[in-house]
Amino acid sequence: MAILVALSLACPIAAFGSSSRFPVTVVDDFGRRVTIDSEPQRIVCQGPSCTEIVYALGALDKIVAVDPYSDYPPEVVGRPKIGASGLGYIKLHASAEDFINLRPDLIITFSYVEEERVSDTILPQLEALGLKVIVLKPSSIEDVLSDIELVGEAIGRRSEALALINNLKARIKAVEEKVKGVTYKPKVYMETWYPPPWTFGPGTWGHQLIEKAGGVNVFGDAKTQWLQASDEEVIARDPDIIISLRGAMHNATLEDFKARPGWSQIKAVQRGEVYVVDENLFVRPGPRLVDGLEILAGILHPEIFGRVKIASVDVNVNAVRGGLAQTLSSAAEVFNFTLLLMETNAANNFALKATVTRVGPSPPQGLKMIGDYLNVHTSISGIALKLLVIINYRGAEVKKLGVDERTLAVYTWDGEKWIRAASAVMVDEDLVVAMVNHTSYLALMGKPSPPPPPLMSTPIPLWQALTMSIVAAAVLCLVGFTAGLRRRR
Repeated sequence: MAILVALSLACPIAAFGSSSRFPVTVVDDFGRRVTIDSEPQRIVCQGPSCTEIVYALGALDKIVAVDPYSDYPPEVVGRPKIGASGLGYIKLHASAEDFINLRPDLIITFSYVEEERVSDTILPQLEALGLKVIVLKPSSIEDVLSDIELVGEAIGRRSEALALINNLKARIKAVEEKVKGVTYKPKVYMETWYPPPWTFGPGTWGHQLIEKAGGVNVFGDAKTQWLQASDEEVIARDPDIIISLRGAMHNATLEDFKARPGWSQIKAVQRGEVYVVDENLFVRPGPRLVDGLEILAGILHPEIFGRVKIASVDVNVNAVRGGLAQTLSSAAEVFNFTLLLMETNAANNFALKATVTRVGPSPPQGLKMIGDYLNVHTSISGIALKLLVIINYRGAEVKKLGVDERTLAVYTWDGEKWIRAASAVMVDEDLVVAMVNHTSYLALMGKPSPPPPPLMSTPIPLWQALTMSIVAAAVLCLVGFTAGLRRRR
C-alpha cells in the first residue's frame, strides 16, 4: 500500500479549462434561444433538480445562490437562498431586482407552468433586465437526459454532460435487461401526496420508472400526467405494491395506510407491501432518478436483485488529488475498496462519487461476481480519468462461491460488454489492484474453481504406495484370521 500511495503522489496531475467554446446558443424547454457569451462563473439555480444537475457536472463552485428547497449536495445548504422552487413561484418570494444584486451570469430554473403562461411569471422581468435565463420543464426520462446536455452546453461542461448521460443510460439499460424476461409485473401505486392521493400518470418520468423497473403503474391509463386521484379510485385499482414517497410534506407509513378508511382492503396494505422511500430520488428530474430506478427495481423484483442496497459516497476529490487513499469501507459488505486518483486532465473542481449496489449488468458467461457492483461516477469524460482501485475481498466468501482466487480481476462495463481491466491479485493478502478509466460499473469477478482431479489420476509418492500396500495386506490378514476363528467356533 505504501508503494501505491507513493506512486499516486509521484503521478503528475494536469488541469485544463473548459472543453466548450463560447459564445454558445442553446434552446431551452420553452423553445427560447439563449445566447451565452462566455463561460458562466456565477450561476443561480431555481429548483432542486437544477442544482443537482449543475453539481453532477462538476460546477458546484459556480453556484452563488439556490432556491430554499435545494438541499443536495449538503454543501449547497449554506448558499444564499432566493426565490422559491422554480418558475411560477419565484415572484411570490423575490423580485427581479433581488436577482440583479447577485450579479448572475446565468439563471437555470425549473418551470411549474406551461409555456403559454410564461407571461404570468417573473421571467419577462428577468429578461428585461438583461439576465440570461434557461428554463427546464422535462416530463420524461429522455427529457431529463436532454436537459443535462442542455445545461452542460450552457455552462461549458458538454463533455462532462455526455459522460454523465452515458453513465445514466448504462445503468438504466442494466435494469431493463434484468427485468425484461419477468412473467409477473406487480401493480404499483406511487404516492407523492395525501390527502387527496397524488401520483404519476402516463407520460411522466415516474410512470417510466415503474415500467422500467418491471412493474405496472395502476394509473398508467389516466388522462393526465400529474394525477389527483380519490381514495375510491386507488382502492378499486388494488395495487400489489405501494411506494410512499417520504419528504418534508409527506411521510405515510404502512400504519398510516391501514388507518385510512377502506385502504385495508388493498392487497399491498394487507400483505405489508408498503415501502417508504426518499421522494428526492423520484420527484426531482435530475441524475438521481436512476438511483430511484435501481431501488424500485429491487423492491419490485427481489427474486432478481436480492436485497437491494444503494450506498453512495461523495469522494473527497482534494484528498484523492493529493495522493491520499480514499477508503470507502463502510459502503460494501463483501469487500472494502480504496480509490487513488492517478491521472486526470479535468479542471480543479469536479464531482466524484462511488456507489455500491446489487443492481448491474449480468456477469459474462464463465465468470462469477464477488459481492456488489461498484459504480464510480465522475463528471468528467472517460478518457480524462485514471483510478487505481484497491479491493480487499474476503477469502472465505470467495471460497464459498466456488471461485478460484488466482483468477480474480476487476472488470469494467463499457455500456455493452464487460472488459477485463489491468489487474493484479495477491492471494495471500486477499487483495486485488486494478487500473481503470472512468466507467459506469466495476465488478470483482473470477472463474469457478476447477473440480478436484479424479482419485486415480493423482500421482502417489512411492513411500505412500508402499505404506498403503502394507496396511492393506495387514487388513486382509486380520480379516482372514478373524474369519478362520469363526469357522473353528
